[in-house]
Amino acid sequence: MLWGYFSGSGFDRYRHLRVTAVVGIGALRHGRDAPAPPPPVSLDLPASAFIPERYIEDLEARIALYQRIAGLRDLREEADLCAEVSDRFGELPGPLRELLALVRIRLAAGEAGVAAVRAEGGEIVLVAREGAPFGRRGLPPLPAGVRVGQTQLRLPRAALGADWLDAIEALLRLIGEPHAATLRAPAGAVRA
Repeated sequence: MLWGYFSGSGFDRYRHLRVTAVVGIGALRHGRDAPAPPPPVSLDLPASAFIPERYIEDLEARIALYQRIAGLRDLREEADLCAEVSDRFGELPGPLRELLALVRIRLAAGEAGVAAVRAEGGEIVLVAREGAPFGRRGLPPLPAGVRVGQTQLRLPRAALGADWLDAIEALLRLIGEPHAATLRAPAGAVRA
């Protein structure tokens, strides 16, 4: 129920506003101008991502965990939070694991210069951030079936298997690797 509230009001937008505010306040306290916030990443994936009430019954504790999840900035923080939550409440249930997978996808997309990750028909579509088209990047060899266009990468969801969220994260990490920024033709991918 609570995830529906965050989803309906824009969990990504909430997270972006929160991070922007925290970074801005920290900069002002140190007498600096607030840095430009990182562009938000839009996620539209059919995942069952929430904190089950049966896992954390206390509403305030669930809200506090949603807030902490929204504020995660890197994989180390995500891993620390996973360890803390599983230590306190037990093994993470599937919907919470999917929520955290979406966080990892959001983080990886931001590092890879991807503005949006969405499901469209039977495909997963990665949309390049403005000013960073895929067609001009030197991409590393990509898995078979990935079609590369100027502003989009498309891949069949069925090719990703049961762990499709992990596969999307791995693809984003591959795209975001430092050597991916060199100018060379993509190998192993079909040009759209």
